[in-house]
Amino acid sequence: TAHSEDESYHAEATLNLPLVADRFGVRLVAYKDDTAGFVDNVFAGQGEIDYSPVGEALLGLPPGSLPAGTLVIPEIPAFSRRDVNSEETWGVRLAATWKASDALSFDLSLAKQEVSLNSEPFTTPGAGDYTQERLADVFEAGEFGEELDLASLTARYDWSAVSLVSVTSWTEMN
Repeated sequence: TAHSEDESYHAEATLNLPLVADRFGVRLVAYKDDTAGFVDNVFAGQGEIDYSPVGEALLGLPPGSLPAGTLVIPEIPAFSRRDVNSEETWGVRLAATWKASDALSFDLSLAKQEVSLNSEPFTTPGAGDYTQERLADVFEAGEFGEELDLASLTARYDWSAVSLVSVTSWTEMN
């Protein structure tokens, strides 16, 4: 984020709870990232466009039926928005381990993460380094995000010469 005017930060916390000595424990991890934007959204501007002749053609009217200026997109002055692609990420993970016996153990993990990008995830190389042009939607800041949920359970049974391991997992991403 060397090209940004904003600051970035990362914070996380971890809590380990051994609930039954050498048999059952829980770990909770939470984190938050704010990453400063470094891509600029530039718009070169657009002059006024009179679509009155197009409207006449679409409506089947003879040329000159609509007064000039009936269907007008007004002029849009040039502008630039700096650092539009800032990103916020947060997540939490819970892990639990249970050693039911010397031979049998279980590990459970649950995780959730959300990412929000305050822009589209691209640049426009023709516009310049660290730049994007949102030609179809110049006034919207844009956004992109994802939500991720993960869960897994590992069961393990150990005999003297061999182990049986079962791993089951579930993932959902939006």
